[in-house]
Amino acid sequence: MPVPTTPPPPKPAQKPAPAPPPTTPAPTPSTTPPTTPPPTPPPPPAPVVYEVDSLGLSGTGDGTRPTIRPGFPAGSWWWNRWGLTVGGTSYSHGISVPAPSSVTIDLNRACVSYDASAGVDDVTRVLRSAVRFSVYGDSTRLWTSDVVRSGDPAVPVHVGLAGYKTVRLVVTPVPGQERGAGFGVAGLADWADAVISCT
Repeated sequence: MPVPTTPPPPKPAQKPAPAPPPTTPAPTPSTTPPTTPPPTPPPPPAPVVYEVDSLGLSGTGDGTRPTIRPGFPAGSWWWNRWGLTVGGTSYSHGISVPAPSSVTIDLNRACVSYDASAGVDDVTRVLRSAVRFSVYGDSTRLWTSDVVRSGDPAVPVHVGLAGYKTVRLVVTPVPGQERGAGFGVAGLADWADAVISCT
């Protein structure tokens, strides 16, 4: 009689292999194109400096530089100087004028400033004068000094001229303000190292 046989147990079903995780491509780094800095603007041109004692008369020249209006009848005489002394200090150039005086300069171009050292010339120091200096742009007074006496150091002058067509230099005597006993005679006033700077 045959002996019954037990069939082998069934093999366990194999689990499916897990699906691989999705791959994300690595981001490509963005490259910023190099920026070119804007060109540096050129510096403004240096101003052109005119010494007042070297200016020509209005109505002469080519009209592209400052000129002084003739003294009479519009204004006063002036004396172009090379070597003048105020309060014991020497200056290389400038103009000397009487007191009272008014000297008008036509600018004839865009100008930025007038600079000078103003005082009573030492050649008339014995007269013990007292004066006041003023600078006008067109008809507007731009600067005025305190009383300046014979022997005083020169006072610095710096006046902006942007937008003006003329500059007028005025000296006014101040009677009764002299140092000591004055002689009642106005001395010689100086606009020393006087220059006009223009563009």
